[in-house]
Amino acid sequence: MKKTYLKIATLLCSFFLLGSLVSCGTPSAEELAARTTESDASKWDDEDYRTIAAKGCLAYKSAFDRALAEDYLDWVAQIRSFVLVRLTTGALDDHEKWGPIAEIVDQFYLNALNRGGGGSGVTISSDLTTQSFALCEEVGVDLAS
Repeated sequence: MKKTYLKIATLLCSFFLLGSLVSCGTPSAEELAARTTESDASKWDDEDYRTIAAKGCLAYKSAFDRALAEDYLDWVAQIRSFVLVRLTTGALDDHEKWGPIAEIVDQFYLNALNRGGGGSGVTISSDLTTQSFALCEEVGVDLAS
């Protein structure tokens, strides 16, 4: 009788374990962004950069969406928004893979800065936009939605 209960308990535990392993999957952008990174940048690994990219993409999406909605043509608000995004994405500057995210944020910042000063803006690279959108999608942030 005890062996039967033990077998049933083992079987139930196996199902729960299997279920938890199957549901793990790919972490969401929010889960990636919630991770902490090594405090010493010289020790950052690929996962640290992936975490920073997720944080940067979430901030970029928020600023980008506001630039097309409530901050439309409000260059001061857009400058403020993209400065805050740059605080995160600046860590990706010159990174072989994630660098385009920092570059596109810089271009949007410079565009808002130029327009805020009465200029006609700067040209936003479509290639860089495509690259950054793909990288953000890789970490789970759909900038087009």
